[in-house]
Amino acid sequence: MNLTNLLELQNKVKKDPYGYYDDFLQAYVHFKSCIDLFELEPNQAHKSLQQLILFIAYVTPCYPDDLSSVPGLFRSLLLRHKNNMHPALRMSLCKALTFYRNRNIVNSKFILEVFFDLCTCQDKLLRRSIKKLIKSDIKTLNKKHRDFALNSELQSIVFSKLKVSSVSVAKVALNVLVEMFRKKIWKEAKVVNNIANCLFSSHPVMMVKALTFFVKRTDDGEIDIPDSDSEQSDHEEKKQKHEKQLKSLLQANRITKKTKRKARKIERAKRMLKKEEKEETTVVNLPALDLIYDPQSLAERLLKLLIGYNGKFHVKLMIMDLISRLVGVHQLVLLNFYPYIQRYLHANQRDVTKCLLFAAQAIHADVPGDVIEKLIQTICYNFITDQNADEVMAVGLNTVREILSRNPTSLDLNPDLVDDLVQFKRHRNKGVVTASRSIIQLLKDVNPGILKSKDRGKPSEHMAEALSKSKGIIAGADVLIREGKGEENDDETAGLVKDVNYEDLKDDDVVGNSEEEESEEEEEEEELEGDDDADGAEDSDSDDKDDKSVESKKLEDSEGLELVARSEDGKIATTEDLLKSRILTDEDFKKIKVEQLRKKMQFASKAKKRKLVQAGKKGGKKLKRDEMEPEIDSDDLEQESSESEHELPTYEAIAKVNMKRRHDKDAKMSSMLAGREDREKFGRPQKRQNPHASTTDFEKSKKKNFMMLRHKTKSTSRRRSFVERQLKLKNSLKSRYRK
Repeated sequence: MNLTNLLELQNKVKKDPYGYYDDFLQAYVHFKSCIDLFELEPNQAHKSLQQLILFIAYVTPCYPDDLSSVPGLFRSLLLRHKNNMHPALRMSLCKALTFYRNRNIVNSKFILEVFFDLCTCQDKLLRRSIKKLIKSDIKTLNKKHRDFALNSELQSIVFSKLKVSSVSVAKVALNVLVEMFRKKIWKEAKVVNNIANCLFSSHPVMMVKALTFFVKRTDDGEIDIPDSDSEQSDHEEKKQKHEKQLKSLLQANRITKKTKRKARKIERAKRMLKKEEKEETTVVNLPALDLIYDPQSLAERLLKLLIGYNGKFHVKLMIMDLISRLVGVHQLVLLNFYPYIQRYLHANQRDVTKCLLFAAQAIHADVPGDVIEKLIQTICYNFITDQNADEVMAVGLNTVREILSRNPTSLDLNPDLVDDLVQFKRHRNKGVVTASRSIIQLLKDVNPGILKSKDRGKPSEHMAEALSKSKGIIAGADVLIREGKGEENDDETAGLVKDVNYEDLKDDDVVGNSEEEESEEEEEEEELEGDDDADGAEDSDSDDKDDKSVESKKLEDSEGLELVARSEDGKIATTEDLLKSRILTDEDFKKIKVEQLRKKMQFASKAKKRKLVQAGKKGGKKLKRDEMEPEIDSDDLEQESSESEHELPTYEAIAKVNMKRRHDKDAKMSSMLAGREDREKFGRPQKRQNPHASTTDFEKSKKKNFMMLRHKTKSTSRRRSFVERQLKLKNSLKSRYRK
């Protein structure tokens, strides 16, 4: 039988299986005889057998009773002759088994074992096809609903293949696990932990693949998180495909005849695109590092592997990256990691920016201060010195800022080092100045006590609380108590409720008490104005004393409101009772965020008091409380929440240097052309009255090619005689005097 007859018989059998049963039996007998010939010569191509295999596979649904044993026969042939079988015949058998799986004639377990065993064959095209078939089969199983029992059985098969001695089989199994986790089909913790076990594989390919799953980075150095959909994921490809299809249909509908069939196609394409957009909004991020069972032991084993590793440097960087991320995400204590990474923190080290990022990632609040101090000193000695380039200094300062943002109290015992870092705000280079000021701005928010008073800037309520080191259970939770008592809407008792946060003083409290108080306030105002004119700032000790005196006066004047005014201990106790009695909602946390942001934006009471005194003296309009408080926008809240939710430092935060680069050639040319737009044409203006008149032969010769005028230069370039020069001078004089 030739191929044409088999295809015709296949189409006829699908239409009328019982009418062509005899023809089918004849082809089936021929198939059995070809199988017997194959057993005698398994290394031959057997093209007729390849055609019969596909024919038998396609007509199996028509004759299920007669061909029920054929899938087992195909499987046994593959397992027995997988190494010495011809590649084309082996691919035909794999296609037949895939057809059986698509028609649900066999289950996934039936073909999964066969496909993994075929990965040992020296056939790259077959292995590539097998990976696609396994992934597509698992995705099809979980497309509509998830069978947890079947998925568990399939996962057990794939997990067992990770431990086999064949590298090809283990690579395919690991590739399947990684892809299924990325597609969020298998998102269980055991999948991540089995991938983590491959980090200690004896095969370098397996170890690199597992490391890439956890800490793959883009060309810019940013972490390409494997548990989130990438730009080239199937979801994005589907969406782009539907958009392209819809666009082509709409364009064709404008030109060709409009029919109901085309309208239905357009509606179907719109529905598919809408469905893809709906699925895009429901994507959930599932971090892989959070699903590891024992991150402490994993980090210790990785550190032991890193210390004894003598392989390629980029693999060593990936191991360091994974250890630092584990330490930073899970708040681990791995003290031996910090002295090890200090070896690579010098300016001439290869990929030193990544090493600095790994050092910043491994910092958290539980790391001892002396360890962080040694790390910062190493960075300062090797990077933040005048012997290095300005870019190197800026990168070092950025790294110190990221370290201090994760542990602000690490340099409390070394304020001299902080002062040295702050002094770079007067550096000649703009990038170094920006990096140093970013450190100052960070310490203003998280640890202003370590800065000198002149570097703290304008005092705020948030800074006052940070200097007093008063810590509650949840910072800013007292705003819930004030709202519950309705004290925000009461202008008269607003200042008394916030007794320790004393910035809401009214004009009557400041000006109208007594003449002695007025004189004292005027003296304080003059002192403050004198300090401002001299561009100085008061010391923190004097500020605290003045603030305490104002607070004591305020408490003395409020004798009738003892029940409203509370001490600091009383407020914390009330906050504790509130938190014990109720569960905070999202609205409560939003109010707390607003309160904390208001404290950062609002100036402390002394500056506000000075404005109030000046307003009372000049007889101007009194400032209301709403005017004194800053307006907080939703953008401020989003920026604050994004900063608080940011877990690990980014590569851009360390490598970004705010410096003005030299213009390249394209930028220079664009600026030159932009400057010539409104300018007159360069060169000597034409003397003729009519600009459209023809030019002379001499002017035309200037635009001609040199080879066209070469013969003339030979005659003019020779040395002229005395008579010729005399005649030329005579003619020129005549023409001159003639004018």
